[in-house]
Amino acid sequence: MRPVAVLPALVLVAGACVGVLTATDRGGALVIYLGLFGFSGVVAAVILAVLLPRNRRFLANARIRISARAIEYTNARGKVIAFDRADVSLSALLAPITPAPNSEGITLPASLMLFVSDQTQSLRLRGSDWEIEGLRAVVDAANTRFDRSGREHGAGALSPGEVNELIPGTMSFRETHPLTFALLIGFGSAALLVLIVVGIAIAL
Repeated sequence: MRPVAVLPALVLVAGACVGVLTATDRGGALVIYLGLFGFSGVVAAVILAVLLPRNRRFLANARIRISARAIEYTNARGKVIAFDRADVSLSALLAPITPAPNSEGITLPASLMLFVSDQTQSLRLRGSDWEIEGLRAVVDAANTRFDRSGREHGAGALSPGEVNELIPGTMSFRETHPLTFALLIGFGSAALLVLIVVGIAIAL
């Protein structure tokens, strides 16, 4: 684990300890801090409880259709993303992707991903959710040589940065700079908590 990865959490805990120790009513301050931490945990649990069933339903209803003129992806809501096969900007990449180390410095195993993109839109699908032959059919339909799933070009895994070089704009800042993103979120959360506590203290 990278020491810097836990820095925001340490700042948050240290700030809470200082706040409790310097408060006139230490018992009340402790209750406020514990309440804020508990509320954050409840919010996270609610988000997970809502998203997990939604994701399963989404995958159950999603489908891909390849015709002579287009590649069409339909999600669970019925929204269709269509790519014109005659578009010269159309690109597809099927390859194992090695994610950058997360905020704890841990690198997760590579996972097969499909990326489809043109000048106006992009699509990303996880290989574990689809049959491999179906994903390869999308790459073939896009008339691209970016098939690195192990069939023609070897099974070398790509990093998020390499994916961006092949198909620009497909990977987010969070994926290409995970540690920086984690620190921004961590320090932002700590600053927000401090503002809330200061606001409560002023109100009281």
